[in-house]
Amino acid sequence: MAFAPARHVLVAIVFLLGLALAFSLSPTGMLPATFAESSPNVTVNVTISSFADLTIIPANYTVTGINPGADNAPLNFTIRNTGSTNITNIHAFPDTTDIERASPLDSGNSLFYASTGFIFITNESRTNYSHLGRLEWNLSDNLVSENLNLAGNPANRTFGRGWYRNASNTFLWKVENGTGYDGTGGPVGSACNSTSTLFSIKAHAENSTSGLSRDFAVGAIHTGTFVTGIKDWGLHRITTGPLNEYCVATYFNCSKIYVYKYDKRTNPNFDACTNSRYLRVATLFPGDESFFELFTSVPQGIPSGATTGGKLTISGS
Repeated sequence: MAFAPARHVLVAIVFLLGLALAFSLSPTGMLPATFAESSPNVTVNVTISSFADLTIIPANYTVTGINPGADNAPLNFTIRNTGSTNITNIHAFPDTTDIERASPLDSGNSLFYASTGFIFITNESRTNYSHLGRLEWNLSDNLVSENLNLAGNPANRTFGRGWYRNASNTFLWKVENGTGYDGTGGPVGSACNSTSTLFSIKAHAENSTSGLSRDFAVGAIHTGTFVTGIKDWGLHRITTGPLNEYCVATYFNCSKIYVYKYDKRTNPNFDACTNSRYLRVATLFPGDESFFELFTSVPQGIPSGATTGGKLTISGS
């Protein structure tokens, strides 16, 4: 297709030259003028600059009037290669971690929540929805019937626990540094992004009919595999339970977790989690496009009002 414009330009030029020849008779009716022998063609060459560019259609995604515990209908969106280079390994990341700097749990203010934290996205197969990038925060108060069954030195434990909320279901999680203490009670690498960090989540889904199950000493418990520690975060690979196939990043002070799948940023290096995936691996050629879907899911217990608008960044290589 790259040569089509050049062919049209050449045809137009030859056509105009033909007109010039047809009407080059002198006013006196003399024979046409004699031209020197040469080719009546113009050589055309066009070189396209290397330019990487993706266009997202639509460019805005707005949801209003959604109830807690409900989902909205999926939205189709298109990623189009509007540049001149082939693009592969397309991934997506939100700015959830930039917006939610402090826990919104005890604020009663919807603006403390990032809009992107409620978004699910599909990959190119458009079959499975995953969190775009969700933060869950440590609870400030002990729960009824809570037994975290923490490891390590009982007197000096760095830990956090909270709810993973998915529509009308909630799952209790905990994060702790199980072995990062010396014999005198002082912390030794005790932050929750060290190699000894433990992340676990209950299999039991709490809802209006299921009852309570908050004892980490009994029942089904799903534990993540610590992958590596990066700046401020510890990365865990989850292979079972309600967060199966996700990456969970635990903050260094155990105050929050970040749940993601397609965030392959390298600063911070969320790509280091071995569960992170691409939205699309296959080549997206210039002029080609790929379709994906988004939908919003608001957990129960979120304050009414507008949340803080966020941004989804699509990138590739």
